[in-house]
Amino acid sequence: MVEAYPPSVEAWVSLKKVHFLLSRRLQHEYARLHLTATQYMVLRDLSAGPGQASTLAASLGVTTANLTGVIDRLEAAGLIERDRRQADRRTVRLALTAKGRVLTGEAMSTLRGSVQSLFATLDPDDLDALQGGLDKLLEALELDEPLGVSA
Repeated sequence: MVEAYPPSVEAWVSLKKVHFLLSRRLQHEYARLHLTATQYMVLRDLSAGPGQASTLAASLGVTTANLTGVIDRLEAAGLIERDRRQADRRTVRLALTAKGRVLTGEAMSTLRGSVQSLFATLDPDDLDALQGGLDKLLEALELDEPLGVSA
C-alpha cells in the first residue's frame, strides 16, 4: 500500500519535479546561446542598467565570491565590462557591452518564447491560480515564516 501524503507534500514534490524538468529544458536553450543559467541571469539583470557584483549576488542568491568566476568569464567573452570607480577603487561597476546587449536581447526573447510555449498548456484561469499560489508561497519564504510542512 502506498502511503498517502498531505497535499502540501504532494505540491512540494510536484514543484520539485516541475523545477527539475523546466531547468533541464531551458539548459538546452542556454547551451545553444553558449551561456550557463547563472551567466544568463547576470546578463538579464545588467540589461536593466549597470550594477555592482554585490547587488547581483544578492539578487541571484549567491555570494560575490561565487559570482566572481561568472563575471570573469562574461568579461573574457566580451559581454560585460568592469569599471572601477575613481572615488573608491573597491567599487566596481558592471555593465553590458554592445555585444552583451545583443546576446542578452536574443537570449531573453528565446527564453521567453520557450517558457510561453511550455505554459501554453494552462488556460488563463489555471495560470492565474498557479501564480496566486506561488506568490503566497514566495511571500512566506521571504518572510522566513515556518510553513508548517514536515517532509
